[in-house]
Parts: sequence; C-alpha cells; structure tokens
Amino acid sequence: MTKNVLVRIQDSAEFFPAIKGVEGAAFYIGGSNAAHTWTDGQIRSLTERYRLPIWVPDYANPTPQMDAAAVIGWLEAHSWPMSKAVMLDMETRVDVALVNEFGDLLQAAGYRTIPYGSLSAIFRNPRRSGYAVADWDGVASLEPGAIIKQYTARPGYDLSEASPAAVAMMLDTQPGNWRTRALGRAERLVQLLRAHQ
Repeated sequence: MTKNVLVRIQDSAEFFPAIKGVEGAAFYIGGSNAAHTWTDGQIRSLTERYRLPIWVPDYANPTPQMDAAAVIGWLEAHSWPMSKAVMLDMETRVDVALVNEFGDLLQAAGYRTIPYGSLSAIFRNPRRSGYAVADWDGVASLEPGAIIKQYTARPGYDLSEASPAAVAMMLDTQPGNWRTRALGRAERLVQLLRAHQ
C-alpha cells in the first residue's frame, strides 16, 4: 500500500465474490442486529488482502460488556493480531455510553474500535480509533474527519474507501509485500557479499 493512497473495500451481509479493484473486505462476525454472521469458511474464502470484522450491537437493549466479550472471544479464537480494529456498526444510532464502554473494553484487551454510521449521526458518537461514515453520494473519497467512507451501495454489497490509517488497523493477509520482501533480500545479499570480501 502506498502512503496516502485510499484502499477500496467491500462489505456485504452475505459472502460476495471478489470484485476487481477491491483490496479489502469487511464482514459480520455477529451481534444481535447482524443480518447474517459470516462462517469461518466464508471468511477463509475471501481473497481480498485486508480484512475488517464488523459487530452489530443491540440498539434497543445495549449490552456493551457482553458485546465486547463476544468480540474479544472471536478475535482471540481467530488469532487476530493485537492493535487491529473491529468496526462497530451503529447505523443511525447515537449512543455515547455504548461506543465508549465497548471501545474501552476492546482497548483493554489490545484491540481498536472504528464506529460506523450514517453521516447524519456518526460524528455525535465518540471517535475511538476513527470514524467510518456512510454517505452514499457515489464519490470515492473521504469525508473530513473520517478514516473510512462507504460511498455507494450496489446489489449485494457496498463499497468504501479506506485511508492508510484505517488500513493499518485491518488484518493484512500479505504482510511484507513483495517490494518489502525484495528489498530485504537485496539488503541481505549485500551484507553477505560485504562479509565475504
């Protein structure tokens, strides 16, 4: 990923095949308002490089302690790296206590929270690790103050643009891309040649 270049990600309630030009996938790991919780098999079948789990809390009867415990359990069971984020899907809800308590518990366990919601509501929730904004204006860009912008809904999936800061909080299934690996090999080769001179 090049610095300051946005990365396109897709999300969908159900598994959706890879889309050309999309480098990341956000998927639902549960929550009482999740339309569908992705299976491990569906998650394993993703081909996109970057991964971002989504949790959908119970808006009517919030239980941030139970939600956070379930999310942390999922992250640990799936060997998710520390410092990576979970998107907390707030839709049009504003609930400062829910976002903060959930975020505090994830932070204590070593993870981050990215609150997601509509443009009309999300900025009234706490920022946590950065906002993900739904603004279906069809413009692949970022909203001021957001690290992710969901900009369009298509049949079966939505598309978003993610900033480098957001991508850094996603699971990278190809850590140390080919350029980094190639540079590392070249540096080791130079060191070996110098050692044998």
